[in-house]
Amino acid sequence: SKRLQNYADPLEIMTKYGSDALRLTMLSSSALKGEELLIDQDGNMVFDNLRLYIRPIWQAFHFFTLYANSDNIKGEVIHSATNVLDKYILAKLRTATEVIDLSLKNFDSQGAYLAIANFFEVLNNWYIRRSRERFWKKTKDHDKIEAYNCLYTCLHVMAAACSPLLPFLMEEIYLGLNYSNVATEPLSVHLLDFPQVDQLKQEVDLVKTMDLVR
Repeated sequence: SKRLQNYADPLEIMTKYGSDALRLTMLSSSALKGEELLIDQDGNMVFDNLRLYIRPIWQAFHFFTLYANSDNIKGEVIHSATNVLDKYILAKLRTATEVIDLSLKNFDSQGAYLAIANFFEVLNNWYIRRSRERFWKKTKDHDKIEAYNCLYTCLHVMAAACSPLLPFLMEEIYLGLNYSNVATEPLSVHLLDFPQVDQLKQEVDLVKTMDLVR
């Protein structure tokens, strides 16, 4: 109620948690289906979305930049891989990107945010955890370089796919990934076309088996 002032001030929430977190709270809520959306005055609901959706994305980006900078490695976009974990996550990347694309075309932002959350849950809690020794090994062999390129590909593609939904976060990640490629890459993630993932293999049997293992 405007008269009672019994609502959280949006400007204070954006200052405290960021506008992407507030946008996510609104666009992933039942309000889009004509139902009520009650945001507590302390903004705890917005903080929960920041913790559950946004922080995992930043954690994956932070992991990549921390070790890529330490190893002096620049990632590249790849469309195929030899390691079974790389094949799996690239297939999951294709599926997530296609779901986000279809959801946006159907004005289903709830489905799009869910696809983002599911992908980064797999990326952080399965792919990165299972691949840590590959990133940490001292020798820069093919397996290590492929792991970096695979993670870079996931972050680069998702930055473009998620940019309509998390515009400020994905701009920061995109610029961080391409800080040394300003001469060849667009200056903003919002100048990119939506990513085409047809070249990534679906790996149906592998994904089914790996999901079962997980």
